[in-house]
Order: sequence, then structure tokens, then C-alpha cells
Amino acid sequence: MPNVINIVVACTKRKRARTIPDLQLRTVSGKTLIARFRTWRSRLSKNSDRFLYARDLYAGDHWTVVKSLPEVAARSGFAARVWVCSAGYGLIPLDARVHSYQATFTPGSPDSVSRGIQNGSASQAAKLWWELLSSWRGPVPNAPRSIHALARRHPRCPLVIVASPGYVNAIEDDVASAAKMLRQPGDLIVFSSVRRTNSPLSSYFVPCSAVLQRVVGGARTSLNVRLLRRILQQCRSGRLRHTSVRQSLENLIRHQPQEARVIRKSASDAQVRRYIAHELKVNREIKLGPLLQKFRCRGNACEYSRFRRLWWDAQKRGIHAA
Repeated sequence: MPNVINIVVACTKRKRARTIPDLQLRTVSGKTLIARFRTWRSRLSKNSDRFLYARDLYAGDHWTVVKSLPEVAARSGFAARVWVCSAGYGLIPLDARVHSYQATFTPGSPDSVSRGIQNGSASQAAKLWWELLSSWRGPVPNAPRSIHALARRHPRCPLVIVASPGYVNAIEDDVASAAKMLRQPGDLIVFSSVRRTNSPLSSYFVPCSAVLQRVVGGARTSLNVRLLRRILQQCRSGRLRHTSVRQSLENLIRHQPQEARVIRKSASDAQVRRYIAHELKVNREIKLGPLLQKFRCRGNACEYSRFRRLWWDAQKRGIHAA
């Protein structure tokens, strides 16, 4: 019998189906987060728009790699169960039937659960939203609705979390609780690009350095899941343990040439807006990613989430049609 592993991956913004306005979190208002959640839950439950299986809903480089994990794991003697950490639905299996939606734990997006909430309270809002999702019965009867419940149901199975910092923040208390359900501490492994020393999950992270992108290829957004796929491809022991995964990635990092540090100058929102407006007038078809890369190559600094917010502002103002 193959060894079973549970893999929890973050969902993606890109969807393969149109999302109606009612299922875009930006259209949900309420005086409190709980009120917003109740409206959101009601919309998901009552909506008559067509369903898709979760495996078929999401799109992009990250999701292409996610869908390959069960087959890759099988070749190494594992049976991989893949679960989705969704800001819209909570924890769902790949065969869950869901609507196309827009909701995210990533700050700065119009559909972020923490939209309109400032500073530290935004982090707490994301955690509360995940708790509320976990308390909802969800789209699949009798399926675990929290990562704690998943680990309690499968205490002997390794649990792998693959998520961006925003998603790790939202679920970290749930994952820390799940760790206590596992028979072996080394059975919890967290792949994420940022490791916070004050996180309750700090001892479970494995290094996901950007220098490894040249090893696994693909976009930066799929680095974490590509590293997991590489680990699964090379695992021949029939066991997946935190210590061995960490050592493997640390050795890989040591053998990579160090990139020269690039010092970029900060840019104000007004400067970024002017740059985006100019570039879109020159080339209406240019995409967000290449445009940000071009901006940075000119020695400018701007976080992806901020650049994306200003990019969407430009789209709403119709700059690319000017």
C-alpha cells in the first residue's frame, strides 16, 4: 500500500470560468466582518450559476503544477490527497463542486477579505474569516472543514502546506492546532516564501529561497509548489519528513551561485501611476507581470501587491484605452 500524504495548497486568482458580480467579494458590504461573511455564505449557497469541480476551476502556472502532484507522488510510492485552501469556500477537496468566485487572503486586492481594514487588524481579519469558513458546512458533506479536522482524521499521514505568506497568516492557527493531532512532529511540512520567526509554524517551514527558481523553473508564484514537486520526484524512501526535506533544500541552496544584490530606489504611488499610464499608452496589450519587471529593471522598487493595485486603478480609469 502506498503511503498517504495530505497536501493543502492555496487557491489561485485566475479562474477558467466567468465570475458573476454577486460572487466577487468586492461587492459584499457589511458593518462587520461577520456580517460580510454571512452575506457571502448566503450568496454561495443560493446562487444558481453553474458549478465546476475545484480541479477544473483554477488556472495558471501554479495550478498546472498542483494538478500534476498526485501523479508525481504516485511514481514515488505515495498516494497524495490534494486539498484547496480557498478564501471563498474554506478547505475543499479537488472534487468539490463550486462556483467561480473572486475572494483572496492576499492584501491589496479589491476582493481581499481584509479590504478596508488597516495594519495589524487586517491580519486578524484574515484569521477570523478562515475560522468562519471552517464553521460553515461547505460544499462537500462530511468533508473536513479545517486543517485541524483533516489532521485529526488522518493523524498518521504527513501533512504538507503550500501557500503564500497571506494565506499562511490566515490559516497558521489552524495548522498549528493540526500539528498537535499528528503522531510525529516531523510529519508537518510548510512550503512558503516568507518564514516569520514569530509564527507558531516557524519550526515547520522549509527554505523556499528565490535562488531555487533557476533550478525548478516556472514563474515565481509557482516556486513553492514546484519545490514540493521536485522533492516528491526525488523521494525514494517511501517517507516524507520535515528534516529530510529541509536538508535537501538547504543543500540545493548552498550549491547555487549567489545573486548580486540589487539596490532599487523607492517610488511613490504617483510615480508608479504615471509610469503605468505611459507604458499602457505605448502598448495597450502589455501584461501586469512584464510591466512590473520592466519597472524594476529600471532600478525602481515596488511591491507586487501595490503595483497590482495601481495597475487595477489604471484599468478602472480606462487608461489603457486612452
